[in-house]
This record gives sequence, C-alpha cells and structure tokens, in this order.
Amino acid sequence: MSTRRLVSALGLGGLAAAGILLAGVLHAGPPPKDATYVGSKKCKACHMKGEIYQRWEKMPHATNFAKLKKEHLTMKDPKTGKMCVECHSTGYGEPSGFKSAEETPDLTNVGCESCHGPGSAHIEWVKVAENKEGVKNKTPEALKALAESIDKNPGSRCIRCHNPHNSYEEYGK
Repeated sequence: MSTRRLVSALGLGGLAAAGILLAGVLHAGPPPKDATYVGSKKCKACHMKGEIYQRWEKMPHATNFAKLKKEHLTMKDPKTGKMCVECHSTGYGEPSGFKSAEETPDLTNVGCESCHGPGSAHIEWVKVAENKEGVKNKTPEALKALAESIDKNPGSRCIRCHNPHNSYEEYGK
C-alpha cells in the first residue's frame, strides 16, 4: 500500500498514532528498574503458544549451567575476571538474580530473562490486563505498557558473554 493510500485510509492523526504505538512496541527499552527475576518457568504458561518456550528448551542456553564443573561455580575467567556463573545463569550479580543453585534454582541456565530482562513487571501486566473472562485489554495504552514491561530488543545483552574476551574456547564446549 502506498503512503498516500495509507494516509488517506487512516487519516493523518490515525497514521501518527499508529506510528507512535508501533515505535513503542518495537523499540521498548529495558524493563522497569523495580522488576525482579522470576525464572523461565513463569514464561512457559503463556509462551508455550507459538512454541517459543519449546524452541528455547532445545537451545544450549537452556542447559548450560549443568555444563559447569563444580570448580567453575566459584572460578573467575583469567582473561576477564568474570565469574563463570555470570554467563551460565540468569541475573547473576543483580539483587533478584541468580545466587546459587540451591537458593535460586529457577535462575540456573541462560533463561528468557537473560535476554529480555527481569520478567515480574511483564507478568504483572498480563494479570492486570486480563479481565475475569480472560479477555486481554488491547488498547494502545495497554499495548505500550506491555511493550515497556520486557526488553523487546535483547541483542545488546548477548555481547556480555558472547565476545572475543571470554575464555569459552579454553574451557571447552
């Protein structure tokens, strides 16, 4: 559809509103600062639809904590000074992030929140946005709030572990 037809169909105001909404959904930044880590199992309830969760379960990220040897749990990478668990867990070093396999077992492995940030605000949004009949609120304001509750552009988080400075090759795959 040409721009002229789109403007004609939506009107200038409708086109502007659609652009603002789309920009908010596609370019949402990090989750709210008070969001906490909840673990990938909490994401499973909604994201089994579309096979998102099943695809993640088949990725090496879903099981990479088990690949750490016991001595790696407290070992630092000699090149970077990072703890091995920083790249083999979710939210390590953050207040609500991974502490230990015993204390925070749902945050072992590289889970959904390793890429998308803490998920508590996202889950809270879903609870608030659904009415008693399970119908979701899809107003522009509600969609913007959903977009702002989780990081939709997680690429910048990958570089923390996937970079030439980590000793991944030295410790094996």
